[in-house]
Formats: sequence, structure tokens, C-alpha cells
Amino acid sequence: MAKKKSKKQFPGARQNNQPTQQEKAKQIYVQTIEKQEQNLLKDERIQEKITEYENLKEELEFEYLQKKDELHRKYDEMNENIKADYHKKLAKIADEKKWIEEQKGSILIEKQQMIDSIKAEEEELRRSYKNELMTKWEEEYQEKQLQCQQIVDLAREESANITDQARKKLDKAKEEAHTIIVEADLHKIKLLDEARKQIEDKYKHLTEEFDQKLTELLKKETEIKKKQIELQIQEEDFEFMKAELQAKRVSIEAKMELFSPSQVEKLNYEIEMLVDLRNVDKELIEKLKKEIIQLKQLIPENESRSVNTILEELESQRKENESLRNHLAQLPSIEELENLRASSDSLDNINQILDEERRKRREAEERAENLSIGVIELEQARKTAETLKTLNAQLQDELSKINDVYKQNTQSKFPGLIEIDSELSKVEAFRPSPTNLDLKGIVKYVRAYGAANEGLYYSNKTIRSFIASLASSKLLILQGLSGTGKSSLPRLFKEALGSESSLVPVQPSWRDNRELLGYDNDFTKRFKETEFTKFVYQASAPANRDKIWFIVLDEMNLARIEYYFADFLSILEKKPEEWSIPLIPSNDDTNPNNRPKYLVDNCTSLYITQNIWFIGTANKDESTFGITDKVYDRAQVLDFKNREDAFQAECNDKFTLSFVEFYNLIEQGQNVTAYQLNKEDWAKLNLIDEHLRDTLDITFGNRIKAQMEKFVPVYIACGGSKTEALDFLFAHKVLRKLESRYETYLRDSLKELIEMIELEFGKGEFSESISLIEQKIQRLGG
Repeated sequence: MAKKKSKKQFPGARQNNQPTQQEKAKQIYVQTIEKQEQNLLKDERIQEKITEYENLKEELEFEYLQKKDELHRKYDEMNENIKADYHKKLAKIADEKKWIEEQKGSILIEKQQMIDSIKAEEEELRRSYKNELMTKWEEEYQEKQLQCQQIVDLAREESANITDQARKKLDKAKEEAHTIIVEADLHKIKLLDEARKQIEDKYKHLTEEFDQKLTELLKKETEIKKKQIELQIQEEDFEFMKAELQAKRVSIEAKMELFSPSQVEKLNYEIEMLVDLRNVDKELIEKLKKEIIQLKQLIPENESRSVNTILEELESQRKENESLRNHLAQLPSIEELENLRASSDSLDNINQILDEERRKRREAEERAENLSIGVIELEQARKTAETLKTLNAQLQDELSKINDVYKQNTQSKFPGLIEIDSELSKVEAFRPSPTNLDLKGIVKYVRAYGAANEGLYYSNKTIRSFIASLASSKLLILQGLSGTGKSSLPRLFKEALGSESSLVPVQPSWRDNRELLGYDNDFTKRFKETEFTKFVYQASAPANRDKIWFIVLDEMNLARIEYYFADFLSILEKKPEEWSIPLIPSNDDTNPNNRPKYLVDNCTSLYITQNIWFIGTANKDESTFGITDKVYDRAQVLDFKNREDAFQAECNDKFTLSFVEFYNLIEQGQNVTAYQLNKEDWAKLNLIDEHLRDTLDITFGNRIKAQMEKFVPVYIACGGSKTEALDFLFAHKVLRKLESRYETYLRDSLKELIEMIELEFGKGEFSESISLIEQKIQRLGG
């Protein structure tokens, strides 16, 4: 029982092959020595890193000095060049200004001298002609008066023997004298007229010379103004170049600031800090080495023992411990217990000292590692600071935007449309005056108004085609060469008939309906309305629904029409009451002041009213996209190949045509039986359609036929003929489908088509269509 008790009292005894305290001490000592060797290796790397850093510092300083000298040299050269150019241009500008002033002064003096000379010549000419005429007239007058006096004297001499016959002679002489005086006066008047005519001719000649010289003076003044403008442009260019050079100077100074003495001083200060840290770490390493030596001295028994001696002693202690265990297994003594306890306490102290040493070594290693990456950390810290600065600016912008959103969170989702509502509430409803004109009268009036008041000249056919196209489609395409009056035609209707015309320039970047209609901004929680959306909304307001409203898509084929206009191409095929375009999926705003009055579908969709027409202008060049058949089939097309010749017209009246009146006139024209396409017309068209389908693989289609039924009667009501209307539609809607086809076998089919058209509608009819077909045959080599 005693043996069992003694075993429980000594937990330090070896059990289950566990290492002894001496073995643990030996392992700890070996690990400590290995770590010391590793730390020494790290110390060498630190020295290498510091050496590399110092070398890098010297290279950077050398490079800095080189770049600084180079920048100073470039700056001085640039400054000298700028100054030289500046003085040269100033001198040149001053010389040109002086020359211009001299020319202007000489021109003014010459002009005044010329005017004074012409006036003096005119006055002298008038005076000379007047004196000459007066002298000549007085001589003739004196001569006639002398003749009269002689006759009177002769009569007086014979008065003594007066008889009836003598009295008659006297009366006759008086009459002759009166006749002579009258003839003299008439001759005088004739001479005056001739003189006046000569004076007028001379004055006209002088006036022409004066106008010619005045024109030359105006040309010179124009040239001077042109030179002044050129000088002004040169001055602006010089100022711009000066500003650009100033910006470059600021940039160079900013770059120089990076290598400025203060920056170098800052880097030197950081280097000194790193060197100080290195010295501190060196001192710490030396201190740790000294502590290791002191720890070695603290190992029991002999301060000057070597490692082998300690190992031998440990081995002897192990053997002693084994023997003690053997003794303890039998019966341990008090003296042996005391020795074991002392050994155990000594080992615990050694373990504590080794742990402390291990902790200090770990701290030294961390400091050494921090020192080795000091330069990298500094660079990273600088980059991090710049990144944080940029991020801070971005955060400030975001905060500003958030504040704006916070301030605007009580505003409407459609601020632009709400503003239109406010403006419409202040405007009276549109109340047009009746025009009492039919469609034919409107064509005549609009054409005359354009020529007399706007300087716009269109043929009757163009005006008829435009009105008939409005009757048959909500989408019109006006295409042709630039300057032929495409954009001016809707503007003419606006001015002549009091309608509205809003212009929307199409951009090449448009890819979907967001560019045309706008989009819902998730960040601001507001809808970004476009001008197009505002125009449609304004036109759909009840106050404007009796106005004819044209929304012009300028250069509509700069982008693909079927991309950004797809929604409208689709809904215009539906019933008018279904013409609405969704803007947002839903609208939860319950505040009535924030909800536009004339949006539909719970204030989410834009309503397209029947008083709106979409008119696109299109050019054909390398910067535009081709218009597809999908768009052409749904639209009415007017071609502008050349500008009409000017003509004289008078138009003193001004009419206002409402949408209701215009719509009624269109319906009246479409309801006239004589204007409608009859069975005979459809039979002819169907024969041509079958020929097109069989030989050319194209067809009218139901959509084109429906447009014909609306277009033809209105065209006739505008003063045209049925054949002319069908010719226009056939050329613009059907033959257009052959533009991109160049198969040679089409020639015979096209020739047969001409024969069939002439057979069905008569020779000389369908002139526009036949001209297009003949041009196509020539292109195919026919």
C-alpha cells in the first residue's frame, strides 16, 4: 500500500514512455540555438535590404537631379519660345491693325472726295446746261420779238389807209405773231426737255460710276473686316495657345513639385526614420544577444559550462533520475525527494527563462521583418493615401447626390411633365376660326402663302401628296437631297395653318426607345424625360387636342429606326384607343400634385392622340442607315429630288385650321364615291400585283392596299387625279422594293411591266413609275 501511495505523490516520474524534464530542457535549448542562428540569417538579409535601399536612394537622388535639370532646361526653352512667338505675333498684329486703320482712313477720304467730286460735277453740269439754254432761248425770243415788232410797225404805217382788207391783214399778222410766240415757247420747252434728258443721262452715268466705286469701297471694307476677323481669330488662337502653355506650365510645376526640395527632404526624413529604426533593431538584437549570454550564465551548477558539459550533466541527471525512480519504487528517502524537488524547480525556472527569451526573439523577428518591408510599406502607404483621397472625393460626390435625392424625395417622378401641366393651366384652350376652305383650297392657299410670305416654293403635287399622306398614315418620311425643302414643309403648314411643329434631332448613338422616350433613374427615383416625350405629352393635353401637331424627327436614319421607334411602329398598327407607350412599370405615388394629369394606365404610360403626326427627314449618304421595308410599309414616303423654281404669288389672308375641321375634310374626301377605288381599278391593280408577284417576287400587300384606299380619294379631293395618285403610290411604295436588287433577268420582267401598265392605264400615264422602271432597266444594262 505504501508503494502505491508513493507513486501518486510523484507525478514527475516517467510513465507511458513520456520524455523526462531533462529531455525537454535539452529540446528547448536546441530549439533556442536554432532560432538564434535563424535570426542571425535574418539579420544578414536585413543588412542586404538596407544596403539595397541605400543604393536605390542614391539612384533616385541622381535621377531626381537629372530630371530636375532637364525640366528646368525644357521650361526655360519653352518660356523663351513662348515669349519670342508672343512678341512676334504682337508685332504682326500691331502692324496689321495699323495697316487696316491706314487703309480704312484712306478709303474714307477717297470715298468723301469721290462724293464731293461727283456732286461738284453734277452742279457744274446743271449750271452750264441752264446757262446755255437760257442764252439760246433769249436769243431766239429776241429774234421772234423783233420780227413781231416789224410786222406791227408795218401795220401801223399802213393804218392811215385802213380798210377792211387792211384790218384783216392786221388781225392775221397778230395771229401769226401769236403763233410765232407759241411756237417759240414750245421750242423752248422742247429744248428744256432735251436738256433735262441729257442731264438725267449724265446723272445716271455718274450714279452708276458712283455705285461702282461704292461697291469697290464696300469690297475693300469687307476685305478689311475679314482681315480684322482673321486677326481676332489669330488673337483668340494665341490666347488659347497661351492658356494651353500656362496649363502645361502648371503641369510641369506640379511634376517639379513631386521632386521639390520639400519632397526630397520628406523622403530623407523617412529614410532617416528607417535608419533609426534599423539602429534600434540592431541595439535590440545586441541586447538580446547579451540576454542570451546572461541566460546561459543562469543555467545551474557552473557558469562557464559548455553545451557538451550541460548535456553530459543532463545525461547524468537522467541516469540519476532513473536510479532515483528505482529507489523510489522501493522506498524513497527524504534526501532524494528534496533533490528531485530542487531539480524540478530548476527546470521550471529554465523553462520560464526560455519562454521569455522565445517571446523576445519573436518580437525581434517581427521588427526585423517590418524593417525589411519598410520601403514597400511607405510606397503602399502613399498609394493608399492617394486612393483614400480619391475615394473620399467620390464619397463626397455620392453624399452630395444622396443629399440632392433626399431633398427631392418629395418631388414628382415626372418633373418636366408636371411643369407642362402648370403651364397649360395658364393657357386658354385652342379656339380656331373656321376657314371655309376645302382641301383643294387649302392646297392653293398653302402654296401661295409659302411663296409670298416664307420664300418657300412647292408644287401642287407635293402639297397634295403631303396632305393625302397625312390622311393615310401617322408616320411620314421626307427624303432626298439636302436643301430641297424637306424640313421646311412641316414648318410651312405650321405658319400657314396655325398648326404646331416640334423638331427632335436624332442622334447616331440611339439604340433603343430609352434614347427617344427617356428612362427611369433608379438612383434619383425620377424619370428622365426627353424633349420628344414632352412634345407628345403636350400635344395629347385636352387644351391642344384640336391642334394639328407635327413632331419632326430630323435626320431620322442617323440611327436604326426600327430600334428606337419600334414601340410606335407597333402601336400605330392598333386601334387609336390603344395608342399608349409605357414609360415606367408602376407608379406608387399617391400625391395627386406629383402625378401628371394626362398620363394613362395609372400614370405610367404616354397617350398618343390622333392629332399627332410623326414626320421623319432622311438623307442618303455613308453616315446614315438604310431604311428597312418594315418601316417603309408603315410610312408614307415623299421624295425631294430638286428645289422648285420660284414663282410670284399673293396671299394676304391668314387661316387657322383645327384638327377637327381637317379630319372632317379628310373624311368627306374619302366618302366621295367618285374618288374611291372601284372594282375596275382594283382589277387593274390586282393584275399588276400578280405580275409583280410571279416575275419580280414582290407584292402590294394588305397594308399598302389599305393605304391606297385612304390616300387616293384625299389626293383627288386636293385637286389631283386618280391615275396621278396611283402612280405616286406605285412609285414610292411598290417599286422601292426593287432598289437593292440587281439580277439581270429582271430586265425582261420590267419591260413587260411597262407594257402592262400602259395597257391597263393608258400610254403616257404613270409617268413617274415608268421613269423609275426605265432607270432601273438602264442600271441592269438594258
